[in-house]
Amino acid sequence: MTADALVRAPAEPTHPIREWTTVFVGTGDEHHVVAEGPKHRDWRKIGNVFREPARTAVLGLIRKCIAGRELKIETFEGKVADALGPVGAAHPILTPDKSMVVAVQIWSGDPKKNPPDRPNVGAWEWVLSSEDNPPPPQLQLDPGAIELIGMSARHQDRSVFGPADLYTRSARLSDTLRHVRQIRDCQVKDRFDGTFTIRAETDVTRELRYAERCVEGPAGRRVRGICWDAGTDEALVHESMLDAWLSTMLASTSGMYIAVGDLSYQYPYWLKWVTEHVPGLGHGVSTGQTFALHEEDWPKIIEWVQQVRKGPVSGTVRARRGGGGWLKAEFRGFLLDPLVSDSIGVAVISPEIETIPDEKP
Repeated sequence: MTADALVRAPAEPTHPIREWTTVFVGTGDEHHVVAEGPKHRDWRKIGNVFREPARTAVLGLIRKCIAGRELKIETFEGKVADALGPVGAAHPILTPDKSMVVAVQIWSGDPKKNPPDRPNVGAWEWVLSSEDNPPPPQLQLDPGAIELIGMSARHQDRSVFGPADLYTRSARLSDTLRHVRQIRDCQVKDRFDGTFTIRAETDVTRELRYAERCVEGPAGRRVRGICWDAGTDEALVHESMLDAWLSTMLASTSGMYIAVGDLSYQYPYWLKWVTEHVPGLGHGVSTGQTFALHEEDWPKIIEWVQQVRKGPVSGTVRARRGGGGWLKAEFRGFLLDPLVSDSIGVAVISPEIETIPDEKP
């Protein structure tokens, strides 16, 4: 190559965004980088990642993406191109109801030089009640999150999900309980992150990272979150959940149905099924989305919730059957670990289930 050719050759950009970078959207231009590719980036401020003039260009691209709620591609020139490369792209991540942009994925560089594939980033939203004695939170999932948690096709035809739709696929109970506390105790403007080790019925196993922020909206308090595959080697993921896998296998061989529940809300609800859930339960009941225990059993339930903090309880309860009628079963309940929480209980349910038809008016 001649000296003249070297002079004419365009210089490589000094700070291209080589991997799709996920930016959690804040108020105004107060956005935070939470991931570069699969790697977590601990809520870094945009100003600490990009310097001028790249910072202004990146913020402008993000601003246009948020306003249009669609992919935006821009051509850069001059000092911006020297820093970021000739092209920048921004892709929005919408809330499950598609009402807002919760995050933006950005990339910059030369599109002729094999840019990386954009990774799947899912979104979810927890709807929280402002009542003094609130019902459990409701969960909304977008298609990206549904795919990442490994939900089978037969469970995907819904717009509102229950907590157990996520938590039952979380192999480690400690991950689940940490997240339950984050959701229960958060205040507006709080932000938090963590991981779930996912094991799903679709043979999906992965380490799933998430980042969330509590916000106040017209409909009340919500926790908006995004999630993505952390890229952990699958063999390491399997190794990390061997204890959980063994416990689940042993529980399944007992012939009983076993579930973990949360007692800290207006009514107890299922967080996670350790075994398969009781056959015949409606989806809303089995995932904690809806309360559907028989109204005549409610006084007993209140008493059990109070007594279980002193020791194990047992009895018979009726739950709404999918398609109508009731399922009646005996159970034994106890706190999972009083030192960890006085509101997380375990129910061991007898496999002898009686079906009771609805009473005729």
